Formats: sequence, C-alpha cells, structure tokens
Amino acid sequence: MKKIMITALALALALSTAGCAGHTPGQEGRPATATDAAGESAAVPEETTETFVTEKEGFAFSDLFAYAGPYVEDGSNEEVDNVAAIRVENRSGQALRYAEITVSTGAGDLHFTCTTLLPGRSALLLEQNRAPFAGSAANGIRFDSKGFFEEAPTLYPDTFSVSVNGHVLTLRNITSRPVAGEIYVYYKRSDSQGYLGGITYRVRFADLAAGAEASMSSQNLSVQDCDILFIDCENPPEAAQ
Repeated sequence: MKKIMITALALALALSTAGCAGHTPGQEGRPATATDAAGESAAVPEETTETFVTEKEGFAFSDLFAYAGPYVEDGSNEEVDNVAAIRVENRSGQALRYAEITVSTGAGDLHFTCTTLLPGRSALLLEQNRAPFAGSAANGIRFDSKGFFEEAPTLYPDTFSVSVNGHVLTLRNITSRPVAGEIYVYYKRSDSQGYLGGITYRVRFADLAAGAEASMSSQNLSVQDCDILFIDCENPPEAAQ
C-alpha cells in the first residue's frame, strides 16, 4: 500500500508526543503535547454565537462564535478570549487530508485550517491568526485549498494493536515479522461533539520487532477523549510481506 503523505504544513501542526482532552465551546483544555495539562470547561454566552448551517462542497459549516480557552491550533496552548471559531462536518464521503478555509463576514475575513477530518466527523476550528469574533454574520465560505487522502487512512489492524491506558499509548506489532523504520500514530482530541481544533497530533515509534510493543506517555492522554485516526509507516506492512 502506498505510504500516506501529509502536506508539510499539516505535519508542522502535528506534534511528536501528545495527549488528549474533551471539549466544548470555550473549553479550558489543552492540545496533546509533552507539557500539556488537563483543563476545565467554560460555557460560551449565547450572545457570542451566530447559529447557522451552510453546505459547501460536501462540508457543513455552522455556529460561528467566540471561543475562550487554550489556543490549540499552533501548539502554543496560550489562553485566549474571543477568538473566532466555527464548526465543520465532513459530509463528502471522503477522508479530508488538509484544507484552508476562508469565512467572509461584515467585519472582515476569517481564516481556518483543518487536517484529517474523516467522513461523518466534525471539528471545532479556531481562527488561524487568532482573529476575534466581532459578532458579524458569515456571508460567504470558500476553500482556498483542499486535499483528500489518496488511499483510505488505516490503522493496519492485521499488523498493529493500539491501546491507551491512563496516560500511556501502546503500539504492538502483532505479527511474526518486524516492522522497520518510523511509525506514527495520528489522533485528535475528541468528545461527543467532535474534534477540538483543526490540528492533528501524532506519536512516533520506530523499529518494532515481531511481537514487540512500545509505549509513549503524556500527562493528558485519555482513552475517553482521544480518537485514534490512522497509522503511517515508513515501510508499510504490506511491503514487508
């Protein structure tokens, strides 16, 4: 199987060691990094939300509002207030690899980036320049760039098992063959409402012998709040057969 490729910018957003936390609008949670810490939620006042639903090229956009909490999109986790945020749902039937999105409002354009949005899933995106939500309605949405996975993302279930126990993610080679080279497990923070941020996180492993396992820990990693998306291998398992 051809190795899954991610754009350079998408990889820049993915972090090498990470943990997860759930989210709601205005959540005080942090993205998965080696130094993150769990946060708490704070509701967004109704007057800071513009409720709408509009479809564009197989994606549904809704709920433009003011976000308060850690800024996750650049991995800085800095606390912010009144940053514009929007929800997007993938109804295209394809796995989105990467997209740059512009939302036009009466107060100016807002820019968002989304990576790894699987069919039927939704994400809460934060404005990439931390622009504030000025209360103006969205009057136009466009994709500045958009790309899909050429092959469906996979967890290679015949080769690997992935488990989360407390703050530890464990990857095990369940075959009788070694898997050489770098191995990345990609995931997002999630809860019942969808993903927090357009950012996708990753954990790096390498050179798993037959039957061997390796673990990576993060203080905020939790099986309840993470969605394991796919595994990318330097030497895909099919090529080793």
